[in-house]
Amino acid sequence: MGPGMGPNADGPLFQVVCAALWHAEGVGGQAGTPPAQTDMSTQSRVFSTVTFVFGIALGLASSAGADVWIVDDDGGAGVQFLDLPPAVAAALPGDVLRVLPGNYSGFVLDKALVVVGQNPGPVLVQGTIRIQDVNDGSPKLALAHLSARGICAHNCSVPVLLDRCIVTEAGLAQPMEIFDCADFRGQRCTVRTKVTSGTLGDGESGTRMRNSRVQASDCLFVGADGAASVGSSSAGGRGGNGMDATGNGEWHFYRSQVWGGTGGDALLGGVAGSGGDAWRAEFVPANWTALAVGGGTQDGFFAGLPGAGGGGAPGLAFFQNGALRHSSLSWTGGSAGSGSVLLADPADPSLHTTTMFPAAGNNVTFRVMAPQGSYVEVFLGRNPVLIESGTPLEDELLVKARVVVLGTVVGESVSANYTVPAGLPPGFVLMAQAEVTYPSSEVRRTNSLSLILQ
Repeated sequence: MGPGMGPNADGPLFQVVCAALWHAEGVGGQAGTPPAQTDMSTQSRVFSTVTFVFGIALGLASSAGADVWIVDDDGGAGVQFLDLPPAVAAALPGDVLRVLPGNYSGFVLDKALVVVGQNPGPVLVQGTIRIQDVNDGSPKLALAHLSARGICAHNCSVPVLLDRCIVTEAGLAQPMEIFDCADFRGQRCTVRTKVTSGTLGDGESGTRMRNSRVQASDCLFVGADGAASVGSSSAGGRGGNGMDATGNGEWHFYRSQVWGGTGGDALLGGVAGSGGDAWRAEFVPANWTALAVGGGTQDGFFAGLPGAGGGGAPGLAFFQNGALRHSSLSWTGGSAGSGSVLLADPADPSLHTTTMFPAAGNNVTFRVMAPQGSYVEVFLGRNPVLIESGTPLEDELLVKARVVVLGTVVGESVSANYTVPAGLPPGFVLMAQAEVTYPSSEVRRTNSLSLILQ
């Protein structure tokens, strides 16, 4: 690490300012073609403005000694690295890599860094991002605003946070893999697999998870389409599953879509391929659980359609074991398997933001969907945590520091603006989670959000 290359976050200014931050007075759709990306444009029904008043400096800005490094393939003044692999190699746990728009090599991330692609982008990783063996006790690892041919997370006990990451490139996009991760949270991510395999050209799954706890909010997962048949004696490839789950773990799904791939068409008298399953939980134990909460007609499980030409079958949502609790979802293709499928009544709550690029000094809009008459508070903190609820309901997901009161739900949602403190450094991560008191006095939690600052 070169001397003086990154602004150190343990100086007096940073310590004063973030101390002020946390001690201030608190204030669907139908079956068919999956969308190109998730829709973040939903308008709030009830809108209020909540602002924190802060002192002159930031205190909790980053870990002591953390540096911010600039990566730009064009080079220039103030740039420390031209590509991501050497930047990752030089950085220390807790450091931030600000990546300017351009083209970069794939890389292995084996330490807890924050890697942030800069608005407006795009930041294109011409290869796979491999997150692996991050078990050093760091509070978190985060990636934001990156596009890659694949993202794999293997064997991580440190929480892994993704925001606005895209895996979709014609003919090259690989399935996302989440294996043996204690706490993986993706939001506003799109994974659209394009590759096929096997003699028939079966589509690959959009995402594979194994022995992991995964939260996905405002995400889109699409399995690859099967290849067309090549003759009268052959069959089209089967569409890939939108998501596959095996082994132990949990899956928490909010305001997201999972699409099975379309089966391959029948050409020259062949047989069309079957559609892929929207979601397939196979070879999972009896205590495996999933929680799925929608927010509109476009959220849910959408089975892949069979290819043209006859002979194929539509996909399903298949649960071999365990239990799925769901609410406010669209569902096409039906379900199968021995697992239980439970409808939550009243529906579980969800939290999201319409702010695409959170930055210091700017507003972030929080929106909570919950039953009318519910009372909503959004808690903020620096670091994720996982405290199991011991019930089918959502767990506690952050270390609480402050609260923003959104108030009572009128209609189906309540919203508020939160002003991010001016002076927080790029790569600073704010965590958010809402607690909702229902009219019956029952308290339920939402998903968490990771606000990774530009």
